[in-house]
Amino acid sequence: MDGAKGTEISSRGYTKYPIDYASIDAVEIVEQVHQSYIDSGVDVITTNTFRVTSFPDKSKMKDVICADCSLIRNLNAPNIALSIGPGDGDFSDLTSRQRKELKQKYKWQAELATDCQVDMILLETVCSLDEAVMAIEEILSITSIPLCVTCTLTEKSTMLSGETLDQFSEKMESLGVFAIGLNCIPISKLLLNNVKELAKKTSLPLIIQPNLGMPEQTKNGSEYPVKEKEFFETMQAISEINQVKFLGGCCGTTPKLMTKLIELKVK
Repeated sequence: MDGAKGTEISSRGYTKYPIDYASIDAVEIVEQVHQSYIDSGVDVITTNTFRVTSFPDKSKMKDVICADCSLIRNLNAPNIALSIGPGDGDFSDLTSRQRKELKQKYKWQAELATDCQVDMILLETVCSLDEAVMAIEEILSITSIPLCVTCTLTEKSTMLSGETLDQFSEKMESLGVFAIGLNCIPISKLLLNNVKELAKKTSLPLIIQPNLGMPEQTKNGSEYPVKEKEFFETMQAISEINQVKFLGGCCGTTPKLMTKLIELKVK
């Protein structure tokens, strides 16, 4: 799979938020990023749509999702994955009305995934298990497109909503998703241990997309603390776990890193 979209797009000078709008008003920049990942050799290109769940209506969602999917398809990408991120705020604090509205947004995105004929759906950076369950049930009621779900973890190896990896994997298997995994977690020995634990708890294919840590401001601008050597050493170990079928990256990773990662895995 590919790596970061947001940090790659912003590094090329796009400053509007949410960055998803770049697929409409900065097409050349987004095209450059997608093409760079295609050239790197990855076999799945994710859409620049992570923040679309926060959009107020289906019309705006459609504008961005359809524009980006069309852009990727015109570049002859091998496979397209629709990126769906979580809603705004803490799910546990939402009122019943807000939950109903959020549920509708997941439904709209599932419908648009079908309309745009994507190859898979990636529900990523899941923070709340309850929100994920709601999203998955809604998405799978609309489409049969393979659904992959990745969550992020705390330093205690639990979801932000408190559930363990065991609880996450058990619930995902019961819902019938295609694959599960971890994303937006700094590359580290802890991540490696969590991947090993997850592999013990599920028979599903695993997707691993770590980030390079929290960016630090230096005289040269923002820099990520994780160095290439540490990234590749850990990813090499992760790639040797039999159930890991998809490797990629999150915040801070680049097409160049994905090229080297592919070369490393081939060796």
